Amino acid sequence: MPDATGLELIAAGVRERLGGEAVVGTVYHRGQATLDVAPEAVRDAIIDIISIAQHARPKLIGQIAFLRPQLINLSNEVVSTD
Repeated sequence: MPDATGLELIAAGVRERLGGEAVVGTVYHRGQATLDVAPEAVRDAIIDIISIAQHARPKLIGQIAFLRPQLINLSNEVVSTD
């Protein structure tokens, strides 16, 4: 879910690719982002937004712990109990 700035950037991209009349407006309220699209441009806007999402890359900030190698201690000592 984009924040308010992200919503405006998405709207600007859709306007650029589909024409200025495609996006009627944007609303960001209480964490919910809404992109208002002209009825004749809905299908093209959905295809455009899905295309944007498929090309997005995840941010690695805050996920550094997953990149660190895990240390495993192996014991070579065999203990036999007779």
